[in-house]
Amino acid sequence: MADESNQLRVRLVTPERTLFEHAAVAVELPSKSGYMEVLYGHAPLVAELGAGDVIVHGGGDGDAGGPASVTHY
Repeated sequence: MADESNQLRVRLVTPERTLFEHAAVAVELPSKSGYMEVLYGHAPLVAELGAGDVIVHGGGDGDAGGPASVTHY
């Protein structure tokens, strides 16, 4: 299990509002080319999301569709 210093900050947003914001160990996302998993330290990327579930490990859960962005802060 990861400690707080190596967790992701997950934020699911729509044009209207933020749906979910929480720390997590990993996130599984449905992209147009198949599911992908993002872990702490993942290389930055931008991907188009497809239909499916967004699974947040070590946080809560939620569903979203649209672009996904992985950035380092």
